[in-house]
Amino acid sequence: MCNYMRVSLISLIIIVGLGSCNQNSKTPQHRGQDTLNKSISSVNRQVILFVQWQYPNSTDGLKALDVRQNTEALINQSLKAAALGQWIAGDLGPGGANMLFEVNNAEKVLSLIIEILKEQLIQNESVIAIDNGVPERGAIPSNFKVIYPKTYRGVFNDR
Repeated sequence: MCNYMRVSLISLIIIVGLGSCNQNSKTPQHRGQDTLNKSISSVNRQVILFVQWQYPNSTDGLKALDVRQNTEALINQSLKAAALGQWIAGDLGPGGANMLFEVNNAEKVLSLIIEILKEQLIQNESVIAIDNGVPERGAIPSNFKVIYPKTYRGVFNDR
């Protein structure tokens, strides 16, 4: 089941990336460790926003699935209500519950999502990333730039 979910996530992310490759070929590339506000404000297009809850190994798989589904539903409702975007995919892999959203204002969306993560009590175990503006490389997790938490120095889990 885990291998199927991993393959499913990778396939889904690649499909999402291929679908967005032709949207804006002139998107600027973000390099280095820019500040959060500079990175977000420079995004003037719809972006894929990747929310990942890196739940503890002791968390039951069904509980993780339930938390992921509830969290992505709350985020999706809030995004749609504010006309800021929508949920496009979700998956559960070893060590990470993944939620993908297409958004049109990453700066506004970030505070909204963080508030929902707080309400769901998973803020401290969550990482938020946006696509890095290199659409020709596809939308695989290593092509995402972590924007939350600001001081995150870990590895963005792509499994």
